[in-house]
Amino acid sequence: MMARTRMRAGSSIAALVMLLAVGAVNAAPTDAAWTEPEYASSGALNAIDLSAAPTITSCTTTTKVVVLVGLVFDTVTITWTSTAPLEMQRVYFGTQLGSLTPTLVSSTNGNHSYSVTYSEGLLESLLGNLLGSTTAIAVRAEGGSWSSPTATNRLRVELLGLNPRCLDPVG
Repeated sequence: MMARTRMRAGSSIAALVMLLAVGAVNAAPTDAAWTEPEYASSGALNAIDLSAAPTITSCTTTTKVVVLVGLVFDTVTITWTSTAPLEMQRVYFGTQLGSLTPTLVSSTNGNHSYSVTYSEGLLESLLGNLLGSTTAIAVRAEGGSWSSPTATNRLRVELLGLNPRCLDPVG
């Protein structure tokens, strides 16, 4: 029995000595391999609010005269306002991204007005080769994987390109 008590006391003393030894060793602070010892003295961060959809302010069509047919679709011009910068503006016809870059029409207090004009030649395949169709025109701001809600209007062209018009905004 005495041997057990001595063994417990010896184990306790050994554990106490080990704890004191480990506590006495101070770990030296080190920098991680990827850290840089220099610090930026200044910086800038730009944030853009994409929660609001652009607003389509006008959608107009023009026609051209075709002999034996009449006035047929020539161009469509979409004008809209958005708080996002020009490089973020996207125009879609159906699900196809338009090939032209919009132009900045005006800018007042962070609200920008943009416009883009597409000709019949650029939209021919979308208009069913002049067989008549309705095509959604969608405008939104995109940046990386983020995008604003979409503003939509529809372009309607009748058979042979007759009676082109923008329909009331949807969505």
